Amino acid sequence: MRVSFISEEGAERKAIEEGFHPIADEFCMSWNLHDGTHRMKVLLMVSNFGHCLNDLLYRWQIGALPIDIVGVVSNHLTYQKGGRES
Repeated sequence: MRVSFISEEGAERKAIEEGFHPIADEFCMSWNLHDGTHRMKVLLMVSNFGHCLNDLLYRWQIGALPIDIVGVVSNHLTYQKGGRES
């Protein structure tokens, strides 16, 4: 799950991490906290359903996903560059 938020009280990242640790430990959670202003490099892994890829690329293009797409991989040839297979 990915959640984005801005502290209304201006809490620093370190304070948020320290405050969340007890909750994460209680529920055996694996978690990371990332700076939302830093664009993450992302590899898109695509199934055979084009609407998912189209949605991600659209959101990236309009700036709703602040990421750098470094590649797209799939175990299907359906959406390879140049069109569909015959």
